[in-house]
Amino acid sequence: MASTIKVDKIEGSTGSTVTVPTGQSLVVTDGIGIASIPTITVAKGGTNTTSYTAGDVLYASGTTTLTKLAKPGTPAGEVLTFATSASAPSWVAAAGGGYQSVQVFTATGTWTKPAGITIVRVRVLGAGGGGGGCDSGQVTSDGGCGGGYTEETIDVSSTSSETVTIGALGAGGASGNNDGSTGGTSSFGSFCSATGGSGGYSTNNSDPANLPKGAAGLGIGGDFLISGGQGQKSGGSAITSAGFGGGTYFGPGAVGPTGNGIPGQAALVYGAGGSGGIQNPTNVAGGDGKAGIVIVEEFK
Repeated sequence: MASTIKVDKIEGSTGSTVTVPTGQSLVVTDGIGIASIPTITVAKGGTNTTSYTAGDVLYASGTTTLTKLAKPGTPAGEVLTFATSASAPSWVAAAGGGYQSVQVFTATGTWTKPAGITIVRVRVLGAGGGGGGCDSGQVTSDGGCGGGYTEETIDVSSTSSETVTIGALGAGGASGNNDGSTGGTSSFGSFCSATGGSGGYSTNNSDPANLPKGAAGLGIGGDFLISGGQGQKSGGSAITSAGFGGGTYFGPGAVGPTGNGIPGQAALVYGAGGSGGIQNPTNVAGGDGKAGIVIVEEFK
């Protein structure tokens, strides 16, 4: 038969040892239930709080007071901050500075700033020039020049949109004694621009100094400026390889053909120049340059 003994303190006869006879057990029960224990105040080392919600953050709102700050809701990605003049922490949207998105323009249009964007890095490339045509008086013709390139980092805090212009490709010279056309200029509003490359000569004899027809494109108004590659001068009737197109920051120009009666090759890389052609037995056209491009990388 079990017996109940209510005591405030149990001590062994020697020191702190209590001996329980063999075959018997001693069960000690705390007579104070959890519900009976009062909330422990901050002053006594407690939190003075009886319940929490997952994600709550405790902070000291006074010398002897703790307060709960609930976890953030939507949008996700908020961070905990504490302003110098504030008396409590708060959840706020994460600060910017990171890459967010990109808009690529291969045709003239309008850049519209997405919400929250404050900085853009603009990359502008002019169009490539066309290769020269080739007639019976000249076996090969020149390649067109590459377009110029520029980069600029721009604070767009007060800019909501901007006109983007894409330089049109320089057409290859028509079959016969016809020079290639110059590529068009690309730009991002008035911030920065890049001119197109000049077209190639149709005949080596058009320039007595044996120089290419014109200049490669140039970058204007940016932080980082690179000119396009010069179109290759053909060998005229002396060799059987047409002039290569000038390259750009993005890659090489069109390769000049080496077989008889082959027209100039169109450029494949944005802003690059088209190649010249090879006449024999028929006249041939020069290759087209490639249009420009504008890339707008967006940051918060």
